Amino acid sequence: MENINILEELFDRKKISIIKLFLRNKEEEFYLREVSRLTKIPPATTFRILRELVRLNIIKEMSVKTSKLYVLNMNKNVEYLDSILKEERRIIDQFVDEARYLSGIEMIVQHGEEREDKANILIIGKDVDPDEIKKICGDIKAAYGFSIHSLTLTLDQFEQMSSMGLYQGHKVVLFKRRIE
Repeated sequence: MENINILEELFDRKKISIIKLFLRNKEEEFYLREVSRLTKIPPATTFRILRELVRLNIIKEMSVKTSKLYVLNMNKNVEYLDSILKEERRIIDQFVDEARYLSGIEMIVQHGEEREDKANILIIGKDVDPDEIKKICGDIKAAYGFSIHSLTLTLDQFEQMSSMGLYQGHKVVLFKRRIE
């Protein structure tokens, strides 16, 4: 079972997904609908999970007029969760976790074999901001010394280049947006 996150297999994937969102954005405040949209979890389920995480002192809830904002509550339990979840993620998975929420991305494909210090990634979508991709790649390079070489293509360009044989060999679809 390649690339399976053991924590997600053992525990509620939706809860882990929400915790990971907050851990990746430690200082950021989110509205319920933002958490729901970014994690692709229905609002009612998101609300239930956030209530539980507040009760467990993992997330703080703040009231602003008639709305509620949620932010990570940094404490020893959260630091422990962060250390466990970081160890479970491959660097490529971390890239996908961050990039998949960018506007316009339809698919993320790893092309060629991942090496110890680098990987080639194809970002497929429409109107994808290349500066955001460069920022994520730069952050990963700074944190881990791991280079991600990315190329952004539209779906049509990718299909044309694939049909011409330009992207033969080992390919792994790391993320594909569901069409609803």
